[in-house]
Amino acid sequence: MDDDDAAHVAGGIRTWSYPSDDDARDDARDLARAMTIKCTLGGVAAGGAKTVVRASRLRDREAAFRVLGERIEALGGRYLCAGDLGTNREDLARVQRTTRWVRTDEDVLAACVARSVTVSMEVLAERRGTPIDAWRVGVRGCGAIGSAVARALHALGARLVLEDLDATRARTLADELDAEFVECGALNATALDVICPCGASRDLDADAIERLNAWGICGAANNILTDDAAASAVVARKLWHVPDVIASSGAVIRGVAETLMGLDDFDALFDALRATATEVLDRSHAKHPADAVAVEIADERRRSRV
Repeated sequence: MDDDDAAHVAGGIRTWSYPSDDDARDDARDLARAMTIKCTLGGVAAGGAKTVVRASRLRDREAAFRVLGERIEALGGRYLCAGDLGTNREDLARVQRTTRWVRTDEDVLAACVARSVTVSMEVLAERRGTPIDAWRVGVRGCGAIGSAVARALHALGARLVLEDLDATRARTLADELDAEFVECGALNATALDVICPCGASRDLDADAIERLNAWGICGAANNILTDDAAASAVVARKLWHVPDVIASSGAVIRGVAETLMGLDDFDALFDALRATATEVLDRSHAKHPADAVAVEIADERRRSRV
């Protein structure tokens, strides 16, 4: 958890093959911090958190996720969670057996992430001055969220190029959407307008940014850029970048607004997200790293509430 002052925190359960406990803890910390920023910028009443599960340590997966549910339940409702990278529907169902505080409606939440991505893309289109239906967008990661994002962009008329570690999954989605398929690792060099990472964290390092054959970055993966060097490379190349704390915020907006805030209409929150994306682009493009500007705005908003 990253916000000690929040009555409630929200985040996902990530299951990944971390090399060590230290790597797992570091990722959990970084992801929780990003969730805190995401909640603030999304205008919802929660702080950020994250659960990570070391996939290589799992001996009895069913029992492990049931115990995880017990630990979450023991927090008494302070932590609201949902799925994340590497955690499947069966895992979430096992967590749900022992806690009330997990969202298992993966399709609903994925559709909300697709909405926050498309809102961000629409702001990019306004600032760039070109319509989405003239774009070629590369989506990396065709799981539940990546597939929902791809379908939403297809509905807006974008031409898609798809990549996934699971080539069969990417080919199947490409056939459905009349999209192009590329082998894993080829997307960065493919001629695109916008690259849309929707899989693992730390997708783009400085070298990848230098080779990127696109003018924009906007995706649903958490912590897309690896480090400050990658962020500086984005600025140096004058790429348009909507940070993932905005673009991927749809699920936490829906989850917190519905479960903790009692809302059943989320349009105002997504309208406000559009204004936030615009502010970040206006303050950052070709001047400052967009992620850093997003953090500044989140800090400003938290201070204004004190």
